[in-house]
Amino acid sequence: MPAMDWKNMDMKKLVTEATGTALLVFFAVGVATLSFGFGAAGSSFSAGVVATALAFGFVLLVLAYALGPISG
Repeated sequence: MPAMDWKNMDMKKLVTEATGTALLVFFAVGVATLSFGFGAAGSSFSAGVVATALAFGFVLLVLAYALGPISG
């Protein structure tokens, strides 16, 4: 594996990637935790699965459109 070339790193792209990762973890994993960890979905297991899948899908869609042009 070649060594990292830190001189050619674009700080804007790094910050964008870190922000996108933080938002994905906060929203999508937060929905999964609320659905399964605290029983917010009630007694229906499938409702929690659907809510988690939709949360991941919507968050990734929004991040791809919002941050994609910046990070590439």
